[in-house]
Amino acid sequence: MAGMRSFGLRWLGTLSLFLLSGCSSSSGGAAPSPDGGGSGGDGGGPGADASVVPSDAAAGDAGVTASGVVVDTSAGFNSTSPYDETKYPALAGVEVCLYGNTAAPCATTDASGKYSIVGVPSGTVTFSYKKAGYQSVLYPTAYPGSLGALFMLTTSAYSTWLAKAGASIDPTKGEILFGAGTTVAAPGATLSEMFGPTTYYYASGYTVALSPAAALGPVYFSPAVEPDPALTSASAAGTGLLQVLPGAYSLTFTDPMLTCPPAMATGVAGYTVTYVGSICSLPDGGAPAMDAGGGG
Repeated sequence: MAGMRSFGLRWLGTLSLFLLSGCSSSSGGAAPSPDGGGSGGDGGGPGADASVVPSDAAAGDAGVTASGVVVDTSAGFNSTSPYDETKYPALAGVEVCLYGNTAAPCATTDASGKYSIVGVPSGTVTFSYKKAGYQSVLYPTAYPGSLGALFMLTTSAYSTWLAKAGASIDPTKGEILFGAGTTVAAPGATLSEMFGPTTYYYASGYTVALSPAAALGPVYFSPAVEPDPALTSASAAGTGLLQVLPGAYSLTFTDPMLTCPPAMATGVAGYTVTYVGSICSLPDGGAPAMDAGGGG
């Protein structure tokens, strides 16, 4: 899936527009989301603001240069390294823009899937990724200067992937990819990825409650990063999806061993938001929390 690191978590999604609260963390498992995200250091994710936010520069803000790469995971994830973007073909011709900021320049990925945008406002911004024939992704991040890789899926591949969750592409709805984990590996952690300067380890065994209720979900992903409606809590992949109507949502994460703060998310029709995460803490306090200010 695209960009779960978006899918990776960056994948289709990498990416999500949401407000995310940070917790000191520890638990593990990095997983890409179907439409947006890979393993490279990316600005979104846990501890960052994941709400869909206007990408407006503050007065006097010269901004930063945002650069990254987009890859195509439509053929499926690598069985041994699902979140390693080097395992997938580069995706050229993706339009990358600052969501809600028509004054800012857009960029188009080159033959290597790479892009660069100069003068991006510092702080939390949301990037949009669009290409004809592919699922569109929104990726909020607090680290616009370190975007890493974003995974994308063709509309056909995304539809097939979404059907495994018991859902279909609906132009009146959008998807939110979620995850929970820690910033130090807890026992049993198997997957991790970089968000900005921090390694994030995905947790298993947690559950998510959404308010108001989702149109569908939560649906947790199997260790192979496939939606599995039979799962009642997160697998080692540490991630899952929600299909929602446009609007603001609150996600509550409950884990038998970790303390995980809630997160805020915004659903946008026609987009996969990647991703909404919670940085959890161990019973003994775990490691220092990652910066909870902004980013998605």
